[in-house]
Amino acid sequence: MNKAQVVSIPNNPNLLVLERFFNAPPELIFQMHHQEEYVKMWSAPKNWIVFFCKINFHVGGEHRRGIRCSKTYDQGHQGEEQWGKSVYSKIVDSEEIVYRDYYTNAAGEPFSGSSVGEVKLRFTKLDRGSKLIRYSQYDDSEALHTAIAYGLIEDQFLAWDQLEALLPK
Repeated sequence: MNKAQVVSIPNNPNLLVLERFFNAPPELIFQMHHQEEYVKMWSAPKNWIVFFCKINFHVGGEHRRGIRCSKTYDQGHQGEEQWGKSVYSKIVDSEEIVYRDYYTNAAGEPFSGSSVGEVKLRFTKLDRGSKLIRYSQYDDSEALHTAIAYGLIEDQFLAWDQLEALLPK
């Protein structure tokens, strides 16, 4: 199966939709999105590492994370840290995860106006493998365009490549 990645911005100016095909069942892809040991290995953007990951996977629970820049490059400096958290609002086993993302300080307290929007992940079984669709609903179109300018699309596709590299062959 081709791992083709699709990017679409529908008529909703605040919505970004990304798709990815995996040669693995949706149950496994779902699991790799909420188990700390897996999330640490695949979810950081290029040149960053996940050094802190705590997931309390239930509705109302949080996924807190800290990432650190591993080298100096044009958008970051070695040792720089960023913190964030997601708050889960819906979980359907092996099918869907919905959460709201925030930028935070190291204690997990959101910065004022730091919500980057709601994310819905849909895991769909295919004849051979699965499809993951990420719907990112931003509070306004400016927030969406800022996220794209900072590399959201490239970072997400790279993270999914890293996830795929962890899958059994």
